[in-house]
Amino acid sequence: MVTLRELHATLDRTVLDAYGWQDIHPVYDYRVQLDERTRYTWDEATHDEVLARLLEENRKRAGMSALVPVTKPPVKPKTRGKKGENGPPTTLPGVG
Repeated sequence: MVTLRELHATLDRTVLDAYGWQDIHPVYDYRVQLDERTRYTWDEATHDEVLARLLEENRKRAGMSALVPVTKPPVKPKTRGKKGENGPPTTLPGVG
């Protein structure tokens, strides 16, 4: 169990570093969850700080996406076979 907790802490550190949040030093604690089970997880202060930063990051990215023009991918023209090959007839029946 200790090894699993160490691996999880390493993963947490890697993700926080990927966001550039080297100033966050997670503190772990046993916390009662909404389903009333006790879990070993970040303490409330760490949880709140990370959540606040994630929400801010999301807000920034949403604002950036509003500034980027939406472009449609180019439409590839449909290719057709030679007349009379697996396509509609070149003349109407009974005409001409």
